[in-house]
Amino acid sequence: MQRMGDLIGQIEATADPNTRALARDLLESLMAIHGAALERILEIAAEAGEAGQAMIRKCGRDEVVGNLLLLYGLNPEDLHSRVTAALEKSRCYLESHAAKVDLVSAGDDGTITLRLHITTRGCGSAAASVKSTLEAALLNAVPDATSIVVQETGAAE
Repeated sequence: MQRMGDLIGQIEATADPNTRALARDLLESLMAIHGAALERILEIAAEAGEAGQAMIRKCGRDEVVGNLLLLYGLNPEDLHSRVTAALEKSRCYLESHAAKVDLVSAGDDGTITLRLHITTRGCGSAAASVKSTLEAALLNAVPDATSIVVQETGAAE
C-alpha cells in the first residue's frame, strides 16, 4: 500500500498534465475492473449457499482481504462488527496492562467512541501507550473510521 501511495505521489508530481490524466484514467480503469471482478466473485460464492456465505464472512474478517473488499465497498462486515472484532483481538494486550475497553458507539458516520478503563498504578506514559496502541489497532482494523474517540476513566495514579 505504501509503494502504491509513493507511485501515485510521483505521478501527481509529474509536470505534464496529460501524463497525470492518463495515469489517473489507467488507475481508475484498473480499479473498476478489479472491483467488478471482486463483486462477481462474491456473487458466485453466495450462490454456493451457506458454505459460500461462510466463505464471504471469513474473507470480510481477514485483515488483508477484508480491507481490499472495504476499498471497493464490498466488505460484508459492518463497522460495528469490525470494531468489536478488533477490540476482542486487543483484549489480551489490554488485560496485560490492567486495562479494559468498552465500545460506546460505532456511528453511521464512521465515528467510533470507546471508554478505556485503566487501573494500573504508575506513570502516565503507560496509559498513553495503551491508548495509542489501541488506537493503532483500530485504525488498522477499521481504516474507514472517520474518527476514534477514546474516553479515559480510572487513569493511572
